[in-house]
Amino acid sequence: DGASPPPATEESTAEDAAGLCASSAMPASGGAPPAPAPGPPSERREDKAADAVTREKPESVDEMRPRAASMSASSAALTASPSASACPGVTLKAPLAGRESGRGSGWRVPLAVAPPAERLAPARSAREAASARFWERRSRFLEAYQRCAEGLRLHGARPHTELSARALLRMGVHCWRHQQWDPARQHTLEALAFYERRGNLLYQCDSHQNLGNVAFSQGDLPVAERHFSHGLALAREADDRYRIASLLGNLGFLARGQGKHGAAVGFYQEQLELRRALGDLGRVARSLSHLANLAYLRGDYCQARRYYAESIPLHQQFKNDYSVATDCYGLGELARAEGNLDEARRYYQQALEGHLRVGVEAESAAAQARLQEIERDLGS
Repeated sequence: DGASPPPATEESTAEDAAGLCASSAMPASGGAPPAPAPGPPSERREDKAADAVTREKPESVDEMRPRAASMSASSAALTASPSASACPGVTLKAPLAGRESGRGSGWRVPLAVAPPAERLAPARSAREAASARFWERRSRFLEAYQRCAEGLRLHGARPHTELSARALLRMGVHCWRHQQWDPARQHTLEALAFYERRGNLLYQCDSHQNLGNVAFSQGDLPVAERHFSHGLALAREADDRYRIASLLGNLGFLARGQGKHGAAVGFYQEQLELRRALGDLGRVARSLSHLANLAYLRGDYCQARRYYAESIPLHQQFKNDYSVATDCYGLGELARAEGNLDEARRYYQQALEGHLRVGVEAESAAAQARLQEIERDLGS
């Protein structure tokens, strides 16, 4: 979600986008997954921080194609430039003509010798990786993908180094976010093969997690569960508590969607305990919201209210307006199930205002529909 390398997959919020509402229906196989991410949560930490990332709407590939062409042209021009291949910190000077002096013959300043391209590739690839991380943190995943692809090109499009394998894994994540399932799977499998040869447990774990995301998004739930379970076993072997918590969330989300509410509660309870121990309060709130939703689905309304009473203040503390609105919707469902229509109307109104403020149409429409039902019930 130890001194471990930062995970290749940053936190994606399918569990947020799915909404913590009463429904436990799974997305249709092959259908368009809910924005911003089309699958179960890949809750990863980014530099071990628990910040809630504000996600912009990804631009489509067609919208980005002119920019990509321009960036490729700029990259080609830079590669062709003599100054681009010169040694860093060396100023090129033209040879000086012979100079008359007391010593007689003139002298020359030699040109700096350009290193071969293979010596420049790792440094340039490192710059591309840094640029990819910059765009990832701003949720500009297509730009990040392009930087990863450029860095990988410098290695001959094969994962010969840890850096190029990490670029492949990130490319797999970006393809998954843009619903390009086959490239996502291919990139991730290539990265996984490299990490298996190297015995890198942490990035094997991340690779299995992304393969599980792809399988889930395509509706192949058994394959998704197999990858998530394998990733969890690797994370436990490496004793990486952030990754353990993240994959517990994947498995909890999957179990809830399959109607296995008891199993889902077990996964989220363990995740909650881990996150409390880590002091990861932002994600503690998410675990509480999931548990509240599961308590509602199991008919334990008092327990659901207790979870919501703890989760909402934490979401407000971290200014997570989307989750606050989603929890208000959950409280509206509780009040409606208990027959408290006035209380339900108040919560639905808060949910509608919050979702409109965040700009999520599906959740806003659901809250509006519930308000209309409440008005009809009260009017009758």
